[in-house]
Amino acid sequence: MCGLLVCMPTATLNGSRPDHADQTISLIQTTPEPDQTTGPDWERIQTGLKTAWSKVHDAIGLVPLIAPLIAAGFYQADLARSEFGWGMPWCLVFPLSIEAGAAWSAGNYHRKLVAGDSTIAARLGMLAYAGASAALLYWHARTTGKPPVAAVAISGMTLAAVWIWTQRAKHMKRDQLRRRGLVDQQVPHFSAARWILCPIETARVFRWSVKYSQSDPTKALAAYRQQTRPDEAPDQTKPAKQTRPKQTKAPRPADHAEPDQQTRPVATADQELVQTIQTSYPDWQTKMPSANQIKLVVGGGQTRALRLQRTLKEIAA
Repeated sequence: MCGLLVCMPTATLNGSRPDHADQTISLIQTTPEPDQTTGPDWERIQTGLKTAWSKVHDAIGLVPLIAPLIAAGFYQADLARSEFGWGMPWCLVFPLSIEAGAAWSAGNYHRKLVAGDSTIAARLGMLAYAGASAALLYWHARTTGKPPVAAVAISGMTLAAVWIWTQRAKHMKRDQLRRRGLVDQQVPHFSAARWILCPIETARVFRWSVKYSQSDPTKALAAYRQQTRPDEAPDQTKPAKQTRPKQTKAPRPADHAEPDQQTRPVATADQELVQTIQTSYPDWQTKMPSANQIKLVVGGGQTRALRLQRTLKEIAA
């Protein structure tokens, strides 16, 4: 850019611009940026595959829900045709009334469970439909000459579909609670060798981890040992506590010691109070004032008065 400005003629500085300068500037301004072509968006592709697999998984999960209802509906239609004499298509109304009611009750239980509402009424309705369907199917299978095993298998179709639906609803509810962090963690799994060689300690650590919701066996074992036997399992994350050497007090000088040995500095506050007492009692050296007299002069409690009296005695000695 500096070279372009130096080579620019004088006419450009005066306001007019030559054509070749316009072409140069236009070429600089319109120079395309290098193509920064990136590869495929693998993250988006992975997300799409996960979504597709989730839909396929849900569709496959509907098969064990619908297949038992269809089988039970077939035998319910046969019951309506043989026992009630209903022809087609009226015989299909009977299985739709029983099996569709059981399916709706299971779906109602599913919605209430996921929403967090009370499911007592939904459970009772679902069990009522499933029980009625199972009783009718078992009775029809026995009256038509089918063996007891086949009768039990036929009557269990609706019960199986309802049970699978409830498990699916509980699984979705648990996933919802897990995403919100409201599901208790799993218990730790210790090896068989630990259970065999250290059964007592392993049982205690297992109980401790369940009580305090610790799912990692290594952390649970270390925390249990730290709590029960701190000397054997010190906490390596904290620095060692440094103990300060104990300071011993110097022996107090005896009353019969030399003056230079029992002389000690007096605190500034006590020194001012001592001077006040000496001024109030000029003959304090021959007649030492009592603690009550000192309290009347300087105030305070009995402890301070005794301390000041002791200071006066040391000074007078």
